[in-house]
Amino acid sequence: MHNRTASALITLFGAVTNSALTIQVLAVWPSLKWEPESEWELSGDKWQLTGLKFIWALLCLYFASAAAVCSVGFHGVLKHKPSHVRFYRDYSIADFSFCAFFAALATYGAFLGPARAGVCEEFSHHPELMRDMLEIGLSLENCELWIERAVYAGLAVIFVVMIIRVSFLLFIWL
Repeated sequence: MHNRTASALITLFGAVTNSALTIQVLAVWPSLKWEPESEWELSGDKWQLTGLKFIWALLCLYFASAAAVCSVGFHGVLKHKPSHVRFYRDYSIADFSFCAFFAALATYGAFLGPARAGVCEEFSHHPELMRDMLEIGLSLENCELWIERAVYAGLAVIFVVMIIRVSFLLFIWL
């Protein structure tokens, strides 16, 4: 009984959280700057796929699919459908593996000097963002140091989240 209740809570939490993240990504979508910065970049194609659009679309698709899979898992737990719970479990294992690999790859990239310099260079192209960041002490002079510290903090958060996810996966699996 406790196992079923916990599984229901885990899947419900995943469905609600991923649905909220999907809604948040969709809500921020219109406020992003999609237009080219100069006339030279304008090619006349309004449906041009830029890197930011592609990443934003992938984020939206990822969270929406995760919400759907968690909902299937929740339905499987409530209605005693082992095939739905196995589908949720298998998706969760694949998702965990992908996230762990991506986190390792992103961590490696973040520790490379050119990556940090590129992020700081990109910050310098957004003066309104830099003004906001000056309030918390981030400037172009200390940008790389802040990014290095942010990487360490992000690693700590990712590590804790991964441990929680493994615990949930083991709980669903057993």
